[in-house]
Amino acid sequence: MSASRNLLDKSLRYGIVPERTGQGKSGEGRSRIGAAVVVLVVEDEVLVRAWVIDVLEEADLEFAVASNGDEAVRILDKRSDIGIVFTDVNMPGSIDGISLAKLVRGRWPAIPVILTSALAVPSGFIFDERMIFMPKPYDATKLVEALQAFGIGGGGKPRTNTLDRRQLPRD
Repeated sequence: MSASRNLLDKSLRYGIVPERTGQGKSGEGRSRIGAAVVVLVVEDEVLVRAWVIDVLEEADLEFAVASNGDEAVRILDKRSDIGIVFTDVNMPGSIDGISLAKLVRGRWPAIPVILTSALAVPSGFIFDERMIFMPKPYDATKLVEALQAFGIGGGGKPRTNTLDRRQLPRD
């Protein structure tokens, strides 16, 4: 099976894109009893989002997904287990990644934010100690290390060496 087909299958399984029947589940990833911290992945590009989910699964991390900032805010309002927001900068809808980061810092100041983009660091945006910018493309190890910098995840590398060589698909 090709890598892109595998990512598409994963996207359908987690309801990241609507299934052909239109019965997609939005905002939900794996869930384990007793899970304390969930990574909220906010990404509008289906293949990029599926790749990030694959990395999080390999690192044995819990996650929730949103395809835009508006959906992310709804998830943050409903869930108390979100421990970090990993968001793309450029997204459709009324809330882009920069606006989402500002909103998270104002309403949920304990939640760190990782902003990511294939473009340059957003000009004029002031980062604090609970925010970082990760330029695209990045590899799985860098993603996991960024999460670990905020205390998310185990302290080791992803379980498989294949992730160390894979890079994020470009936007």
